[in-house]
Amino acid sequence: MEFSKKVYYISEHTDQEIFHGGIGPMDIEKILKRNNAIAIRFPYHFDFSIKAKVMRAVYLIKIFLGIEAGSVIVFQHPLYARMNKLLLQILRLRKTVVPICLIADIDGIKDGNEFLLQKEMNWFRQFNYFIVHNPNMSAWLHSFHPPAHCSFLQCFDFLAKGGQHQRKKSRTIVFAGNLQKSRFLEKLHIWLERNTSLHIQLYGQDHTKAMLISKNVLYKGLHYPYSLPDIVEGSFGLIWDGDGLEHPSGSLGNYMQYISHHKLSLYMICNLPVIVHEKSGSAEWVKKYNIGFTVNSLFEVEDRINRLHENEYNSMVQNTHEFAKQITSGSNLERALAEILLKIRREN
Repeated sequence: MEFSKKVYYISEHTDQEIFHGGIGPMDIEKILKRNNAIAIRFPYHFDFSIKAKVMRAVYLIKIFLGIEAGSVIVFQHPLYARMNKLLLQILRLRKTVVPICLIADIDGIKDGNEFLLQKEMNWFRQFNYFIVHNPNMSAWLHSFHPPAHCSFLQCFDFLAKGGQHQRKKSRTIVFAGNLQKSRFLEKLHIWLERNTSLHIQLYGQDHTKAMLISKNVLYKGLHYPYSLPDIVEGSFGLIWDGDGLEHPSGSLGNYMQYISHHKLSLYMICNLPVIVHEKSGSAEWVKKYNIGFTVNSLFEVEDRINRLHENEYNSMVQNTHEFAKQITSGSNLERALAEILLKIRREN
């Protein structure tokens, strides 16, 4: 895609450990790069010697002076390197260079840390153009920063090949991700005592014995993320977080209402219809495009599956195919970036 302005991006995720949540940000950088965006990556990234600090300072000045007027610079929040934050601060002196904040995570909400959240909100107030997950995140941003202009990812791109499974309706549900942080998984046996026909398959790292109390739970191991579409079995993908079964409780459960989980993208390219909480950030999208169903409680899942006709399930599976093409091609980010660039052009 050819963008209407010269695009730079701050690169922090090239060397990230992909088993620890880095896939979304890594793929964002790959998509920007292949669309001829120019990477800004400070040298000596993990070197804290005097020489490295001097070289980074020289690079900072070079970038500040070298970015062309009328350009945009895309960065993903949260940023981790102090020099990247400093670059964005001093670029405010160059009024013709426009930063675009792509909000990947809001750590203050995710961690239930009010002090950190206030810092993040103050940081966001410095910028006017954003790429956010969905309308829920946009509404949250506008609640304290009305001037913000937003475009929506809707779901993260995931540059993996689509799976080759032929999905058929069953009562087997997949949950993939960092298992340890999803505390509700340690209560699966309580859920399955009441929903006895369901079977759960877990994919990911850091499972615990408590997750496997029920004989209807099977741990399928930790796999290279880009290979998962060819491996994942089952009939539905579960998007749930936090501590509770009745509703997504705790800070991670609360966070669900603002975000589109990366596992949504995984399930789409696995051609798995999804099960998601009614008030989650992706719920309206799931219902609008008929790619799964929503529930208020996990105890509703068995009945919903029982009432789902085979033809309805097959229609959901078919609908995932179109989204799988978008997700694996990178078109969600390309569209969202094109939309925000159009807003910038109109405003400036």
